[in-house]
Amino acid sequence: MNEKILKIDRKDLKKFEKLLTTGCEGDFYFYDTPNERKLIKILRDLNNRYTRGGLENIKVLNQHINILAKEFPELVLPEKLVIVDKELCGYTMQYIKGMPLNIYLQAPNISFKEKIYILKSIGIFLEKLSYFKFPFGPIVLGDLHEENILVDEDGKIKIIDLNGIFLESNEIPNCKYLIADNGFYFNRPKYTVDITGDVVPSQNTDILCYCMIIMNFITKSEFYKLRDYQINEYLKYMKIINFPIEFTSCIAKLYSRENNQNPYLYLDYITLDMLEQSSMENYYKAKHALKQSYMGNQGEQTLTSTGPKKILRKIFKTNNKLLKPR
Repeated sequence: MNEKILKIDRKDLKKFEKLLTTGCEGDFYFYDTPNERKLIKILRDLNNRYTRGGLENIKVLNQHINILAKEFPELVLPEKLVIVDKELCGYTMQYIKGMPLNIYLQAPNISFKEKIYILKSIGIFLEKLSYFKFPFGPIVLGDLHEENILVDEDGKIKIIDLNGIFLESNEIPNCKYLIADNGFYFNRPKYTVDITGDVVPSQNTDILCYCMIIMNFITKSEFYKLRDYQINEYLKYMKIINFPIEFTSCIAKLYSRENNQNPYLYLDYITLDMLEQSSMENYYKAKHALKQSYMGNQGEQTLTSTGPKKILRKIFKTNNKLLKPR
C-alpha cells in the first residue's frame, strides 16, 4: 500500500485553525475534508531523536493502516503523512469528540461504575495488543498515560499521539511514566535501561503505565511519584480496607522481579466504599491519627472516622518485605 501524503506550504499551515493544547511536543490544527473534520499534528524540534523516532513509527503505522484499523479501533491511526515545505514533520488523524481520561476520571457527573468500565477497557485492549502478531513486529504503546487516552461520545476509549509508541527497530520514545531517574523499580531485571538512561518500553512497562493510571485514580494523587517505603505501606493499607488481594498483588509485582500482570480482571471487585477510603488524603489522615493515638491524645477517635479501627496499627507492625526483590 502506498503511503498517503498531504503536502502543505508553511504559509498555508497558518490558515488552519489551531487547537489549543498544553504540554505537548507538537501543534494541532483542524483540517476539514469534504466529509468530516480531521486533525493535523505538526511535531516540533525535528532534530530531536525522540521526534525522529516518532516520525519513523508513524510511517510504519501508516503503511499498515488497514489491518490496524480493522483489528484495533481503539487506536487513532495516522491517516496521511504531512510534508511541510518538503520536510516530513507530521500526520493527520481522525478528530475525536471526547474527553481526556484524566478529566473523565475526575468528573463528578460520571458514575463510579462507568469509570471502572473505562479503566477495564484499557486493560482489555492491552491484553489484545499483546497477543496480536504484526507483520512488522510487536507494538508497545510506551507513552501510555491519561492525556493520551480519550473517552469518545459513545463511551469508548481512543488512544492518541501514536508517535510515542515503540517499535523494536526504532528510537525509544520519551515516556511520561518511564523515567529511570524517578523510578526506583527500574533496577529490576525485567526493566531494561539503555546507555542513554532511557527505559526501553516493553509489555512489562505498558502494564506498569496502565497500573499507574489506575492507582492515580484510586489514590487521587500522582502515585507514580511515591518512593518504595511509601508504596509498601500504602499497599498494606489497601489490603486492610478490603481491596482484592489479586489486585494488590498485581501492583506489588510491578516492584518485584516477576513479570507484570495485567490487573483488569480484578477491577470489577473494587467497590465505591473502597474507593472512598483509598485516597492518599484519607491514608495520611489515618496515619496521623495513629501517631496521635500513640501519644495518648484523641487520635483513636479520628482514626475511626477515616476507616476501620486499628487500620494502620497492622501496617506499621508488619515487616517491610513486600517490595524486596525475590
